Amino acid sequence: MRGRLFERRMVFVTGVLDDESATRAAAELMTLDGAGDEPVSLQVDCGGGTLEAALALMDVIDLLGVSVDVTCAGRAEGPAVGVVAVGGRRVAAPHARFRLIEPQSSFQGRASQLTGWIEHHRRQLDGFYERLSLATGRPASDIAADSRAGRYLDSRQALEAGLVDEIAVRGAELYRWPPRGFGFRADLAGGPAARRGMLGTLAPGAGRRGGAGATRGGAGRTRSMGAIIVLAFVPVF
Repeated sequence: MRGRLFERRMVFVTGVLDDESATRAAAELMTLDGAGDEPVSLQVDCGGGTLEAALALMDVIDLLGVSVDVTCAGRAEGPAVGVVAVGGRRVAAPHARFRLIEPQSSFQGRASQLTGWIEHHRRQLDGFYERLSLATGRPASDIAADSRAGRYLDSRQALEAGLVDEIAVRGAELYRWPPRGFGFRADLAGGPAARRGMLGTLAPGAGRRGGAGATRGGAGRTRSMGAIIVLAFVPVF
């Protein structure tokens, strides 16, 4: 089933965001980038991970030629928050949970090497906060303070903090698996807007986001879709 979803340009990052999962996701994203010009959908549900893995995946997302649209259905904690924040179009499920927290790190080596490792880790962490600052429009110092405090955010707070652009809302209907169609159909009088197999409407809200190398204002939106059902892999026959 994962292969069928990959054919529809959907990539999943779940569990712990470590080197293995980041490498796999990066390879799948680069493969889809070379296979076509349509946006790629990245589904994130991560309870933590390493800073190195997150930065590597964030770099890939920044450098791809296609847009990587990210949906968080579940949770994004620690470094995984950065993967969500740098997406081209960022959506949170209604009950998604975010946590800004400094990633845990470990060091193995001689005592004489410890100082150098600490300085390197601090530079990486500062770069992570700067990238989040570009993506959200918030000062890096505020993001660092929230991370030290281990701040939790629900989907609405994540929207206000600039981590996402949209919140998925109820009202979508899953329709049948291929060859009879796959995706979401919203029962709305105005007619749904289709993109990447997900259909829905957009309502204006508040939000702010930035792209690689620049901060720009954007419109926060609420979209009718069924991201939670997608991640549950529930075919309906």
